[in-house]
Amino acid sequence: MIAQARQALRAGQHAQAAVGLRAALSLWRGRPLADVPCDHLVVQHVPRLEELRLQAVEGRIEADLHCGRQADVITELRALAGAEPLRERLHWLLMLALYREGRQADALAAFRNARRMLIDEIGVEPGAELRQLHERILAADPVPAEGMTIRPAAAPGPPVIPRQLPAALAHFIGREPELDRLDAMTSDTGGAAGTALIAVISGTAGTGKTVLAIQWAHRVASRFPDGQLCLNLRGFGPDAAPVSPGEGLGLFLEALQPSVPPPSGLNARMNLYRSLVAGKRLLVVLDNARDADQVRPLLPGSPGSMAVITSRDWLAGLSATDGAQLIKLDILAETEARALIAARVGPVRARREPDAVVEITELCGRLPLALAVAAAKAAARPALPLAQLAAEMQDPRDRLDALDAGDFAASARSVFSWSYACLTASSARMFRLLGLHPGPEAGVHAAASLAAVPARQARGMLEELARSNVVAETAAGRFAMHDLLRAYARERAEAEETAEQRHAATHRMLDYYLHAAHVMSLRLYPPRTPITLASPRPGVLPEDLGTYQQAWVWAEAEYPVLLGMVALAPDGGFPGHAWQLAWALETFLSRRGRWDELGDVQQLALHAARGEGDATGEAHARCGLGWTCVLQGRYDPGRVHLEAAADLFRLLGDASGEARARVRVGNAFWRQGRYAEARQSAEHALELFCACGDRAGQAGALNNIGLLHIQLGAYERGLDCCQQSLTMFCELGYRRGEANALDSLGEAYRRLGRTADAIACFRQSLSAFRELGDQANQAEILTHLAAARQADGNIRAARDCLRRALAILTELKHPDAAQVHAKLRELDPAPPARQHGQRAGDRAIVVP
Repeated sequence: MIAQARQALRAGQHAQAAVGLRAALSLWRGRPLADVPCDHLVVQHVPRLEELRLQAVEGRIEADLHCGRQADVITELRALAGAEPLRERLHWLLMLALYREGRQADALAAFRNARRMLIDEIGVEPGAELRQLHERILAADPVPAEGMTIRPAAAPGPPVIPRQLPAALAHFIGREPELDRLDAMTSDTGGAAGTALIAVISGTAGTGKTVLAIQWAHRVASRFPDGQLCLNLRGFGPDAAPVSPGEGLGLFLEALQPSVPPPSGLNARMNLYRSLVAGKRLLVVLDNARDADQVRPLLPGSPGSMAVITSRDWLAGLSATDGAQLIKLDILAETEARALIAARVGPVRARREPDAVVEITELCGRLPLALAVAAAKAAARPALPLAQLAAEMQDPRDRLDALDAGDFAASARSVFSWSYACLTASSARMFRLLGLHPGPEAGVHAAASLAAVPARQARGMLEELARSNVVAETAAGRFAMHDLLRAYARERAEAEETAEQRHAATHRMLDYYLHAAHVMSLRLYPPRTPITLASPRPGVLPEDLGTYQQAWVWAEAEYPVLLGMVALAPDGGFPGHAWQLAWALETFLSRRGRWDELGDVQQLALHAARGEGDATGEAHARCGLGWTCVLQGRYDPGRVHLEAAADLFRLLGDASGEARARVRVGNAFWRQGRYAEARQSAEHALELFCACGDRAGQAGALNNIGLLHIQLGAYERGLDCCQQSLTMFCELGYRRGEANALDSLGEAYRRLGRTADAIACFRQSLSAFRELGDQANQAEILTHLAAARQADGNIRAARDCLRRALAILTELKHPDAAQVHAKLRELDPAPPARQHGQRAGDRAIVVP
């Protein structure tokens, strides 16, 4: 509905727009997701939705003002401006409404109030629009009152109206948010701020910046009746040198005054250009700009005009000094990418092979240029199955060849090369080396290690790459590269770096991730016995992970990269790194419930270790892989791997490793309801932990033995073992162990009928897991607390615990979500007729 109303606004149908926006806003029901207990959804989506609502409110008020209803909106605008004091558009509308109502003094007071709030809150003066409106109100200018633009008297003779826009693209898909932003800049009051409007469309090579600018320019050409100027500045490309400002001004002057030769000299041309465009409504498209200095002399100075600039560079200086609005262009959405392919190859052909269309869009990384080239090649070969085209693009090394339509402008490799050629030597080297990185992101320390440079120097290089839009800073200090650009970067690395240089850079990169991941694992699980690592290569920059929280945050950001490193290490000639990285990832992936990924890396680790005849690596990989099988419910193959791991650890003389494998064997028995065998394994593990002096292992084994006694009905004996475990964990200062032991004590108390003690223990355990950021265990403890609450007769509290557990498990995509949902249905709307016992396997044994 908002989109339809915006079309009405653009067409000057203000009454219709006001009605449409009122109808759209009537569907608003308060803060989005207010009753959804998911911080991720709230953080990701609520600001966008609320911004959409505010934009709709502003649009509706603007439409009302065009309809002469300023008296009706003043009170509403005061409230909105008070609630959103930093939103200058609301203050602007309030001032305009007051002035049109004949309340000049109140309009000026509204400006003073807005200025005071902006200075007090963020220490800045009002923007150009507010200041210019203030000046016009002071001068009693009729423009704000009447909503008209004053035009100078026309010069004698017929005016010259340039129409330089190239043809628009026949199949233009998507980009609605960017088109809306550009449209919003050209509202009826948009040019009344005293200066021309400036929009900068930036993005990596191939995102369709020029296509967007030209498409939008054609859509709004009627709003600029004095003409449209368009110039390719050749900032990036295979052509001659970039167009100089003087050359560009000469071309514009020839278009505006074809019969008069342009004057010589940059200043003379600039002054004449500004004189000719003064008072006009002119659209200037400056395509493919190199930098801000190339653009500034070509900007129109008239308030009724607008400049749209495209560049691979941010041109952030134009925003800081010239008030330009920056529009960052990214890849297409999935539906838009598929629609583009279908539009080019034909809807019948696309419907015939929908899976191939999806595959092609993903292989192209949804980059518009790549999609257009792939679709053009398919259209040129109508008998070619789309699946075969997708097959030709599978190998990243061949993909750039496949995405070449035969000329410079339609070749992904050529277009990327133009950006690469403009980089400084040091940043070009960083770009090449990033081609060795598997992605999806690299932090500053990782990039510094890859290039063997200090962190500050690496950041400078990455920032240059980001300004050139060959990488994107996705979060503070984290940089991502499009898959096709990564393939091109790897090509450049193979062409310009020797095999020894590439091998050394890969070694440094793997060393950085391995040593950081090793520290991360020990921070998350302090009692864990570390593995022996070789010293990192010179040039590797260590990561500061001094606390549990720092380690967890680093792991959350880096684990997708670490998964790629495990796969890359054996192929790069570093099989030892593969199993060591998998070992380091085990704790984090287990706690995050990412068992499929844990299984994948442990399988790769096992293959790499066995290929090298590394018994230590094989023992650790089998132990991790067996544990993954147990977590996934594949108990028999899990025990096979764990028994093999225990045997290997025994041969290696690693009693702690053998004990850990025995604990996990016991866990498999536990989950199958084979409690006697589970207890035997746990007691064997306790003996081994005692023999090697591993007190954390002893405490964990005691807790497991206690849980098994509880399961077998020996509640008092189980209570005693769990209490011993808690005491040892408290002495060690191991918070996670305390949380597990408290959970076990809570279960013992629940079985003994001491419900209040059980609830107290579960609450303490839940609090500890919250401190640790362990969502999976929080969900498990909440289900235990729900059982205790149900036993206590508080069904409402039990339901609340289960709902909270279900929300966590659903967000984690955890397989236990269905089981918790079933329990919740049993309690809702009425309590069950009888209390259900704990199902074997609901509770996870502690694994040292």
